[in-house]
Order: sequence, then structure tokens, then C-alpha cells
Amino acid sequence: MTVRQIAELAKVSPATVSLVLNNKPGVSAQRRREIQKLLEDNGFTIKSRAAKPAPLKQLYIVKCRILNEKDEFSIGLIDSIEEYANKAGYTVSILNIDKNTYEQKLSLLDYSMICGIIFFASEMPEDCLNYTLRTPVPTVYVDVFSDYHAINTVNADQRLISTIAAQHLFNLGHRKIGYLKSSPERGYLDQRFCYFKAALTRLGAELMPDCIFNINLLADNLDELILEAFRNIKDFPTAVFAESDVIAASCIQVLTNMGFSIPEDISVMAVDNTKICTITTPKLTSIDVNTHELGRLAFERIAQLIEDPGRPVLHSYVTPFLARRGSTANAKTGPS
Repeated sequence: MTVRQIAELAKVSPATVSLVLNNKPGVSAQRRREIQKLLEDNGFTIKSRAAKPAPLKQLYIVKCRILNEKDEFSIGLIDSIEEYANKAGYTVSILNIDKNTYEQKLSLLDYSMICGIIFFASEMPEDCLNYTLRTPVPTVYVDVFSDYHAINTVNADQRLISTIAAQHLFNLGHRKIGYLKSSPERGYLDQRFCYFKAALTRLGAELMPDCIFNINLLADNLDELILEAFRNIKDFPTAVFAESDVIAASCIQVLTNMGFSIPEDISVMAVDNTKICTITTPKLTSIDVNTHELGRLAFERIAQLIEDPGRPVLHSYVTPFLARRGSTANAKTGPS
């Protein structure tokens, strides 16, 4: 029996029989079963439907490292991304690049096997960022701000970090406030300083001009640098805000060695809420940038772009929170 004869018997067109014979869509389930039986009864073999290729489930996290410091922030962020990616069936690979190797390492990636890349861009120089714009798969950038490129970003809310810190110290009665900046400086830290200063101004307070210091976070003699900064101060602040937990921890030690009581004489607080906050004496008040939530949002965004690369560019911000401990307290008149 021919295809045409089977079509006449099934009261369908030969084209419909051909669709069933070749296991192609376009025929209802009931009609397909009827035609399949007729074909098989008459010696025809139904073509097996080709299995769809498994979707790519390989993500890359690319970390740009310039300062080569111990980075608890990145470790926590990677752990969070991997947690959510693995739950969704993705595997995650990690690639470290720097200002000298980014072009070579990124050019060697097999993009046909990668469905998306999350870039850790805290330390990414402009030429490296420009190079990554050529990436032929969906991308998300974490911890970077760009005024010049339409890129999908996930960041901690620097404005809110500064506002929470300023409000906390202000509510404790502090009006004489010092600031320890971290160097080498990164773009978001410059934002943090400006936002903190603006937040104090809105509250009716201000930073003490003689108590704003740049501290090299990578220096081996961190305590000595902080001691040198405070040594010649005539009018001490009642509170100090540091851009790093590491700097704040050293600050507590230096001020204690100078004879000050923390927080009775001088309150100290910082940003990041890393493990060091729990081993200082007293324990360090810090703003938690909510690393776990940053990782979740970064993964969710890259997954959305993998599903639909045409989605509009989004800048996402994660809300930080205050981890209050013993290093901050109500202000008094000030140390003598």
C-alpha cells in the first residue's frame, strides 16, 4: 500500500501522512495514532524523532584581579552564585584574569560551550572592560559602575551603605567624625566617600577636614600608617568610619594602644562585615553589603539573559544592612 492509498483510507492528505511518517509536528495526537497504526500495519517504519540537543549549562565566573589581596567578598559571592547555579542545573567554572592576561585568556575560551559569563569587575581597568564588551554570550557585571557602557550590572547600593553608616553615627550623637579611605582607590569607593559626606550634610553634621586619611590597604605596616595619621591630631573625632573592615580593625588596635577606649572615647565602624569583625576587641560594627543576595541576583539575571538575550539592560542594586556590635556607642564630649 502506498502513502497516497493510506491517506485515502485515513481520509487525510498525503502530506499529513508524510508528517506522521517522518515524525514531524502538525498532526493531532489522536489522528497521529490512527495514521501510525495504518503505516505500521502496512510495513512502514516511522522515523525516530531526533533528540533535541541538551541546552548549554556551562557558566563562567571571570574575576579580574589587580590588587591580589585576600578577598572574602569574592569568595562569598562565588559561593552564592554556585549555590543558585547548581540548583538550576548549571556547572560553574572560574577564570582569574588581570591587566596583563585578560586578552589572551578570554580569547582562548571556547564560547560555543559557554552559555553566559558573570564578570567580577571591582578592579577591572577600562581597557579590559572595553574588551569584554565583545563577548559573544550573555554577560553580567558585578561590583562595577560605568557611565559609558550599556551593560547589565549588579551592585551593592553605595548610597544606602553611606546613608546607613552616617545615620547610625548621627543617632548616637556623633558630630565630630573622621574618615579612613582605602587606597589604591576604586571607583565605587570614591562614590562611597561622596555619599557619606553628603549624608552627614543632610543630617546637619560634617566630616572633620583634618581627620580624613588615605590608608594603603595593601601595606604590610598598616598599623604604622594609621598611627602616623592619628599622631598629629589635636582635636580627635568621637567616631571614625573606615572603608574597609581590615582598616577599621587596625584602627581599633592603634587607638587602643594610644590610650583611647573603644567605643567609650571613639566609636569605630566600617563596611563589608567580614569575619575579622567578630575577632576584634570590641567586636566591629559594620555595614553588610549582602553578598549572598548579590550572588543570587547575578545568577538570576544571567539566567534570564540566557533564556532571552534581547532583554533590556538592567542595573540592579542590593540593599545592605547594619551589623551592630560593640565598637560603636553614644558619643560623649570627646577624649582629652
